[in-house]
Amino acid sequence: MSGFVRSAIRGIIKLITLTGLLKFLTTEAFMLIRPSIKLHAQYTLKSTLLKSMDSIPNLTLPPPPPLIICGPSGVGKGTLLSKAIFSSTSLLLPSPFSFSTSHTTRLPRFGETDGLEYNFVLPSFFQSNRHLFLETATVHGNEYGTTFKAVRDVRERNLICVLDLDVQGVKTLKRGIQSTEQQQQQQQQQTENKTNNFEMFLGSKFIFITPPSFSTLEKRLLNRNTETSETLKLRLENAKSEIEYGTEEGVFDEIIVNDDVEKATEKLADVIEKLYPDQRLERRKQ
Repeated sequence: MSGFVRSAIRGIIKLITLTGLLKFLTTEAFMLIRPSIKLHAQYTLKSTLLKSMDSIPNLTLPPPPPLIICGPSGVGKGTLLSKAIFSSTSLLLPSPFSFSTSHTTRLPRFGETDGLEYNFVLPSFFQSNRHLFLETATVHGNEYGTTFKAVRDVRERNLICVLDLDVQGVKTLKRGIQSTEQQQQQQQQQTENKTNNFEMFLGSKFIFITPPSFSTLEKRLLNRNTETSETLKLRLENAKSEIEYGTEEGVFDEIIVNDDVEKATEKLADVIEKLYPDQRLERRKQ
């Protein structure tokens, strides 16, 4: 074998040896640094995702609009609401609803608790704090009112605020909503130091509860045993105009006749499901 051939063979052997060694060293080095590369990649990906999330606008949806219940005194609003959405055995599940607590100057009835059914206050509270109220009304000689804060507190818990308003309160609320809608249509901007409290009532749902007859309403008021002859007469007089307004076409989204408690409860549940389809309410299994 010539010297040239031997030299060539030795060169090939060295090349193979060096290539194998280089491959080995490269593989071992990669195995050593691979965890660091993996951690760096994870950190880079996480940082990129966090930066991307920071640039995404806040898509939290506001709570659904309030539910307004109206009807003459003694028609059974409280009973129907309790059986439909507020009791431990309510017809609809889940119950994303909560009452706002109104203020009144009337005396508490037996079993009522201050701060629960109502905030019982002196007439002077209304006189010095009118600006705090969504609506105030004098009903049967007593003042009633709902503060904006009471409604806002419910909405901040991401619940649907339920308001039990009389006809005077409904009229006040509708005027405020109409004024707000007109401002928005005209694209009038509020100043930074002034907020429109009626904006949270846009899209509110209105339900009117009416008795099957005036004589039925009178019997229910008598059966409550909470009225004097004077207050009974006053409530019945007010009920006439309230029923006339409440049953007027187009004023309320729905009108429910409370002729039978169970049937009226079923009807109220049907209406609430229709008015709040996004809540995916379900009926309790009997």
